Amino acid sequence: MSIQSEIEQHCKAGSLKLHVPERRSFVVERHVFLGGEARSFIDWDGTVDVKFDTVSARAGSVLDRFCNGSYVTVGMDPHNKKSTSLIARVDPVGDGIVDFRITDPNPAVRIFGSFAAVDVIVLLTWSPRQDCDFKAEVTRCRKVWDALFPKHLPIVSEKIESYVSKHFDAG
Repeated sequence: MSIQSEIEQHCKAGSLKLHVPERRSFVVERHVFLGGEARSFIDWDGTVDVKFDTVSARAGSVLDRFCNGSYVTVGMDPHNKKSTSLIARVDPVGDGIVDFRITDPNPAVRIFGSFAAVDVIVLLTWSPRQDCDFKAEVTRCRKVWDALFPKHLPIVSEKIESYVSKHFDAG
């Protein structure tokens, strides 16, 4: 079964949800699927500390812009990326985990997930940026990925085009 079919099955079962922007644009069509605690954080289901409510709303608007094909900077090198990188690969890069970097407003957070295909990302976990143990977060996110998609590895590539198709900059 293809990863796209598995994603569809998880959406039907309720373990994943497609993030649908408030206003659709078709400049570039990208898809964000939310699962687990990333879904709780973005959809604000009441299980997240209220000090993150403003940053949760901001994260939702950032995901909207990504879905609508806005220009995005992707940090390909986890240790040498632009401060403007919206998405960055996280070390160890071989695990295929990336993070959405929500830096404004404070407190800054990272939303972790993996690309399932070009322009298709599945976000699964999140963490406040302050004191974030990135290696532990990669392990935690990858465990969730492996439980959802035991037969499919996340995208791992040195080419930015393996992640996003248009309107991007390697940062």
